[in-house]
Amino acid sequence: MSDHELPPATSMGEIDVHMRYMRNDIRRLVEGLAQMAVRAEQMATKSDIAELSRKFEGYATHDDVRALRTDVELLRSQVETGSVPGQVKKWAEWAQRLSAIAAFLAVGAVAVAHLVDKLK
Repeated sequence: MSDHELPPATSMGEIDVHMRYMRNDIRRLVEGLAQMAVRAEQMATKSDIAELSRKFEGYATHDDVRALRTDVELLRSQVETGSVPGQVKKWAEWAQRLSAIAAFLAVGAVAVAHLVDKLK
């Protein structure tokens, strides 16, 4: 339907005006149909969608990614506790304990030697 509401034609000139409006409306319809045809050709078909589904079948879902992130965080914490700085810290703590025990034994040995020396 035309965007223009015209009164009925009563002369050849008015019929010509009506025809011009009709031709303009038909031209716009044909252009619109051509654009719709181009868009319809660009739409995916069922086989295109099935092919994409097969292509993306092996990809991870959001749930898979969340589970992997959780696993990575767990592994990261395990690595950090067993990492080189963590191991060095553990060795340093053991060295400190051993040196404290050695110092205690050395003091005890010196004390015993001193007592033995006094008793002679």
